[in-house]
Amino acid sequence: MNIPYQIHKLLLVFSQPFRARYAANVCGHKTRVEDVIEHNGVDSIVRAPLGKNNVPDYCLHCISKMTTQCTGCTLEVYIGQWIINRDDTIVACHGCMELPTDANARWMPLGQAIPGVFPFGTFSSK
Repeated sequence: MNIPYQIHKLLLVFSQPFRARYAANVCGHKTRVEDVIEHNGVDSIVRAPLGKNNVPDYCLHCISKMTTQCTGCTLEVYIGQWIINRDDTIVACHGCMELPTDANARWMPLGQAIPGVFPFGTFSSK
């Protein structure tokens, strides 16, 4: 059992009535910045990437619909997570990479893998 995860989840559940809700920029649904969501029977803590004016572009419910599975470990890959992308296939998520600097793209809204700049340097998609 992952004790830090369970504590974080418990704090999110108990603080839920007191945390601010925002209208997402793109989808327009009311959402919190961070919350516990369920997708395919698995609970996950998801933090929505912030867009303009420090408000999420998509609500957490819409983000959960835009997830995909990692081919390496079959865990969910959420928007904004670093991935290894080869030939439009997610080869590895951030959790199952050998080195964090192996990442060459980020999983973005509407099912796009966009080549990106990892915090430690620039990487190409091939």
